[in-house]
Amino acid sequence: EGRVNSVAWSPDTCYVASASDDNTIKICDASTGEEKCTLDGHRDPVTCLAYNHDGTILASSSWDKSLRLWDPKTGRLAEGVKQNKLVGHHAAINSVAFNQDGSLLASASGSPGCDDNTVRIWETKTGDELAALQGHTGTVFCLAFNRDGSSLATGGADCTVRLWDLETYGSTPFQQVHKGTVHAVAWHPHRSILASGSRDNSIILWDQRTGRPLQQMNDLCVRHSNGVTSLCFEPQTGHLLASGGGDNNIR
Repeated sequence: EGRVNSVAWSPDTCYVASASDDNTIKICDASTGEEKCTLDGHRDPVTCLAYNHDGTILASSSWDKSLRLWDPKTGRLAEGVKQNKLVGHHAAINSVAFNQDGSLLASASGSPGCDDNTVRIWETKTGDELAALQGHTGTVFCLAFNRDGSSLATGGADCTVRLWDLETYGSTPFQQVHKGTVHAVAWHPHRSILASGSRDNSIILWDQRTGRPLQQMNDLCVRHSNGVTSLCFEPQTGHLLASGGGDNNIR
C-alpha cells in the first residue's frame, strides 16, 4: 500500500519480490501475479532487495537501519544462518547486494544529518560484520560486486564512484566526472567495465583497471531529463545497457 522501492527476481525466475514504503516485502508468482506471501518485520520503509545465488535467502534493507535475511519459501526469517537480523549501521540503509557465491553481503548507508556514510561487508552464514568501509563524504546510494567478487563498486551523494578491494578493504576513487549524486552502478557481465548513472543525467562507462571513463553515454544517445536512477546490462552478452530515470522513461 505504498511506493515500491525495489524489485528482485528469484534466480529460478519463478518469483518476483517487491519492497515498499509500507514496511513490507511481497513475493508473487511471476507467471500469474498471485501473491505468495508478505514478509513483515521492518519498522520503516524497505529500500532494497537481493536474492543470493541459489534463491534460498532474500536480503532486505530498510530505513530502520537494519538488514534482514528471509527464507522466501516460508516467508519467515531465514533459519539456516546464525543471525537473520543484521544491525550495525547508524543511518538508513539504501542498498544491499550479495557477491557471486552468496557468501558475502554488502550494504550502503547514509541519510541527511547523519555521518554514517559507510559501506559494510557482512559474512552471510554467521551475520558477522567483517568491515565498515569509509571513504564517501556523503550518503552512499548504490553498490555492486564485480563478477569474481574481488571488488565492490559504490556511488553516492558526493558525486563519486569508488572501487573497493575486498582483500585489503582499501578504495580507489574513480576520476570525478559526474556533477550530481550517483544513484546507480552496474558491472558488465564479462568485461572489466562499470557503468554509473547520476542525478546530472549522465551515464558513464569506466575502465576498472584505470578508473578512467571509456565513454559518456549521453554523447551517443538521448539523455534522461530528470536523473538516472537505475542501470542494468543485458546479462548474456552485455551488448546492451538499460537505464531508468526520474523522467519516467526507460532507455
